[in-house]
Amino acid sequence: MSGINKNFSILACLYLLSGVQLGALGSHALNDVLTPQKLASWELAVQYQLIHAIGIILICLLATRFQSQKLLPLCNWLLAIGVVLFSGSIYAMALGAPSWLGMLAPLGGSAFMLAWLLAGIAIWKA
Repeated sequence: MSGINKNFSILACLYLLSGVQLGALGSHALNDVLTPQKLASWELAVQYQLIHAIGIILICLLATRFQSQKLLPLCNWLLAIGVVLFSGSIYAMALGAPSWLGMLAPLGGSAFMLAWLLAGIAIWKA
């Protein structure tokens, strides 16, 4: 496994670890603290973090298989940034961060969508 794929795989594992921890925090410690709407947002952020962490691992495996496709590392950058922007802003807002931070979530969602579009293009070209 190349250096960048190894680094992204490690990052994905850290996203998975923290996603499980944040999910447990939400359902145990924050269940009585957050409003039902904020708790639902928290759970959505956890879900997207976990799904896209697995996506990073998938892209690493595809990059190993289709080494000529230079779009795949870009896909992982977009997924990694998307987790921070999308899930991170939702976590912060659920905990009381200023509402302007919510403008980052759509940027993260756009990063997710662009990553998956580019991944499809890279696979098609392979």
